[in-house]
Amino acid sequence: RRYRVQMNMLEQMAFFLPILWLTAIVFGDELAAIAGMIWVLARGWYAIGYYKDGKQRFPGFIIGLLIANIMAIALLFKLAAMALGY
Repeated sequence: RRYRVQMNMLEQMAFFLPILWLTAIVFGDELAAIAGMIWVLARGWYAIGYYKDGKQRFPGFIIGLLIANIMAIALLFKLAAMALGY
């Protein structure tokens, strides 16, 4: 299980880190730092839940996934607005 948690973390980081960096550039460091802390805590919750029982991993997984997707969608809207001159 520990190996799977590590591999899943690496897979999620490939998606999350570019979004985090773009969030810091577009929206500011404070928002990116808050979102990054929430994501790290959610990944920790995921890992602890997965170590105990595979079914307990879902709350941490969902929170981490939601924060990453909310950031990605916000970035898409902001970048589209910037491209259109708003």
